[in-house]
Amino acid sequence: MNEEQIITPDEAEDLLRPEVEQLVAEGWRITSKPLYGVRLERERDILDLRVDLLGNIIREQKVNMFSGADTGRLVAWVLLIVSLLVALTLASVLGLLD
Repeated sequence: MNEEQIITPDEAEDLLRPEVEQLVAEGWRITSKPLYGVRLERERDILDLRVDLLGNIIREQKVNMFSGADTGRLVAWVLLIVSLLVALTLASVLGLLD
C-alpha cells in the first residue's frame, strides 16, 4: 500500500462532515466521535459511520436493546427485590414474623 493513498484523520472528518450534518438534521445525535468515525443514536437505533484508510465510508446500523434509562430501571427493580428479600430473611431469622 502506498503511503500517499492513506488519508489522515482530518481528511476523514472532511469526508464524514456532510453526511453527519444531514443525519443530525434528521434527528440523529452524535454520541461518540473517534478518529476516522462517528457514532450517532436516535431512539433505539445506533448508526456507526467509519472511514477506512483509503477514504471509503462504511455504514453500520444496529438496534440498541436497552437504553440508559431502561438499564437504570432494571437495576433499580433488581435492587428493590433483593432488598425486600434480605429484609424478609432478617425479619424471619430475628423472629419478627412469628
